[in-house]
Amino acid sequence: MKSSYTNVPAAATRRQGRPGWAQNGSQRCSSYSLPAESKILLPKLPPPYMYADRKPGVIEMSAYGSFAAPLTFAKDKPGIYTIVCWVKKAPGEKSFPATEVCVRVE
Repeated sequence: MKSSYTNVPAAATRRQGRPGWAQNGSQRCSSYSLPAESKILLPKLPPPYMYADRKPGVIEMSAYGSFAAPLTFAKDKPGIYTIVCWVKKAPGEKSFPATEVCVRVE
């Protein structure tokens, strides 16, 4: 699971127009990527195992495939936190984003 932070976007002025739209009203292409500032949350490992950062992980996994993780919003200012859950069927397979949620923190 990956939690990313970005500042709250500023409102567009009348001159700037709507985001994603050209001045003449036609839609323009633009790209989007996750913010560079992020935190990776990993599944809990059984004692005495730890990850390379010497931490045991924080995601609680059930035998039925459900999971839970504590989410903290560490910035002392308003912003948008994007949480993406990356999954894969088996070790060695490529991960893919299964879900994404954005939370605005005031």
